[in-house]
Amino acid sequence: MSNKSFQKKKVLVVEDEKVLAEVYYDKLKSLGFDVLCVHSKDKALDCFESFNPDLVLLDLMLPEKEAGFEILKKIKSKNKQLPVIVVSNLDQDADKKLCRELGADDFLVKSDVRLVELTSCVKRFTA
Repeated sequence: MSNKSFQKKKVLVVEDEKVLAEVYYDKLKSLGFDVLCVHSKDKALDCFESFNPDLVLLDLMLPEKEAGFEILKKIKSKNKQLPVIVVSNLDQDADKKLCRELGADDFLVKSDVRLVELTSCVKRFTA
């Protein structure tokens, strides 16, 4: 197989905590992913169109109220097949249920998940 036929999988990280976004970016890059990090709803929706990711890591708690849920809804309305992994500190059953109803493929609690678990989840959905 030639190198030209290999294309890196693209991950769009939507995370407003810049330090955490950098950790995700560095780890995913080291694993061979093409990564783009954004920190707001508008940027996420713009970059979703132009970056054309293979997977989205989505924080629900962004500066704009209800932004994470809106992003999830819009992304899934345009591409139901695109894996979206919600990574949030919202740990209420109602939030998890709403994410499932909106099409989230997985829900990880930010304060509980280890980086190795997160990357394993990303690999599973991009394999």
